[in-house]
Amino acid sequence: MTMDKIGFGVHKSYRYIYTLLNNISKTYYIHIGLWVFMVLFIFDYHWYDDIPWYEAMGFSTLEVLGYMLIFYLNYWIIKKMSKNWSLSIISSMIIIALYVIAIRFSGLEAHLYEFTDSRNLFSIILNSSLFTGLAYLISSIEKNIKTQEKNLQLASQNKQLELDSLKSRINPHFIFNTLNNMNALIVKKDERLPTYLSKLSGVLRYSVDSGSQKLLPLKNEINYLNDYLELIKMQEPASEDIDFYIEGELENLKIIPFVLMTLLENAVKHGDITHNKQGHLHLNISIDENFSFELSNSFSTKTESKQGIGLNNINKQMDLIYGDDYKISSRNSNGIYTTILQIELSRMQAS
Repeated sequence: MTMDKIGFGVHKSYRYIYTLLNNISKTYYIHIGLWVFMVLFIFDYHWYDDIPWYEAMGFSTLEVLGYMLIFYLNYWIIKKMSKNWSLSIISSMIIIALYVIAIRFSGLEAHLYEFTDSRNLFSIILNSSLFTGLAYLISSIEKNIKTQEKNLQLASQNKQLELDSLKSRINPHFIFNTLNNMNALIVKKDERLPTYLSKLSGVLRYSVDSGSQKLLPLKNEINYLNDYLELIKMQEPASEDIDFYIEGELENLKIIPFVLMTLLENAVKHGDITHNKQGHLHLNISIDENFSFELSNSFSTKTESKQGIGLNNINKQMDLIYGDDYKISSRNSNGIYTTILQIELSRMQAS
């Protein structure tokens, strides 16, 4: 296992724990209210004439603590194993069995249940199953609420994202330079002109046609990147050190349109290949257990503080579509700016 994969896993775990704690903190008052109600409800059941109220309260609290343990263990397991329901159900059954054994062999059964043998066994299993079911119900409701919130966010931000996308897709300065170079090729009757016209046409067509799409085939985005780089080379930048390597299978994978392109445009805009002969732009895409996009470019000191600005809009889009199943990071060191984007491959597979 590579350090990148380990880092990706640690990042996912951190984001999962943070999100879980954040969600619990927002609804803590609901959880507290639920368990206080349960203590009082069970207290009324335990407190009768020959039992002191404090003793009844103690047994009631103890019983509710057991239910809390069942509920939160199952709640955690459901969240952790959301993609493997069979394993989640088996784990829940094991928790119920352990709870039954603990109650029956700890001596608590005599204090918490008024009957004996099979009647008590039925009550213990039923009560623990009810709180297990409650954990599944609440988890399901939360999942549906999050899905609805995500859909609302997508709808409310759609117009703004389209505008932002258009701004990033069609760079007037880039189009102006490309047309100027083509004009020079026309005058020279250069044989490369039809090729460059075809690539410019492809870039513009993809920019116009793909803006309303939520996801598009990865190979289309890759073709878009390739055409863009070829047009950049046509402008004869100072540095010829421009590389684009792809490793892995692109078929049946989809991605958000223009995310990769925005990163590439950002690197060209803030990089120094246009005026520095020692500059470079290296792009590597690899597809293995994860999709990995690594972009490295040299830059001048006056653009150093501005290079990461384009990541904010990308993060918003990625959060809405991929949730916790992606990681994007950047670093600059010794005049080299590197951006790395990783996406869990299962989230990119076409359905």
